[in-house]
Amino acid sequence: MPSFATHRQRVHDTVRSPRARHAALRTCVVGFAVYGFRATYHHLCRSARIPALLESDPEALVRAVEELHEARALWLEHESAYVARRRGEKALGGRGVPQVGPDRIRHRGPAPGQAQTRGPVPDRAHTLGPAQTPVPSQPPVPAPTPVSAPGRLQARGPEGSLAYCPDPARHPKEPLPVVVGRLLNPLAAAGVRGSGCPACGHDAAPTRWRTAWRIHRLCAACGTELASERADFSRAVAEAREEQWRRIWSREE
Repeated sequence: MPSFATHRQRVHDTVRSPRARHAALRTCVVGFAVYGFRATYHHLCRSARIPALLESDPEALVRAVEELHEARALWLEHESAYVARRRGEKALGGRGVPQVGPDRIRHRGPAPGQAQTRGPVPDRAHTLGPAQTPVPSQPPVPAPTPVSAPGRLQARGPEGSLAYCPDPARHPKEPLPVVVGRLLNPLAAAGVRGSGCPACGHDAAPTRWRTAWRIHRLCAACGTELASERADFSRAVAEAREEQWRRIWSREE
């Protein structure tokens, strides 16, 4: 699949038709969907003022992809710095990664203090063959204490998002680089996470919004998902959500 940079160039290519450039923008959004694909697309349509008739202002597509590119550049810079730092830590024996701290906005795996659950371990006696015997177990070697240093915004949410907004019409209104920069800033992240919403920091009572299969609790200020739970399927809700997305995709709202 061509890279983000390739599709960004296609958005800039005035030889291509506006529809082809719009398709390239869509692929860029798939590759870096800060709020999830639908909410990120809606945000870019609003911030870049992409018209329903693309031919009337094709440069709006350039404005949209450049905002996305600027936010992605911040993410890549953060990732590169994290990778370089972790390689240095591993060279010094610090192979563990801190699970808590102002630099750990999200993490994969169990919560701090919760046991790690794994699947069953295969019996080596059944895999070594008749002429071999199992290797006696060795006492575990304690892992080195990890170095305390700013880390990464590790686990992305649904659709590769950094701050998932399930309602595509509700998301932070600030430019994407501002929101991404806030999420990647260790000190700001600590304050934001402590107050509730990972994107804006507001701690107002969340609002409820549902899709066909799930009920989401959203930040009342910016629409970022705070929690969700499964719900019984609702065909009426499914049809309403698809109609909402059809209007957003065609830039009718």
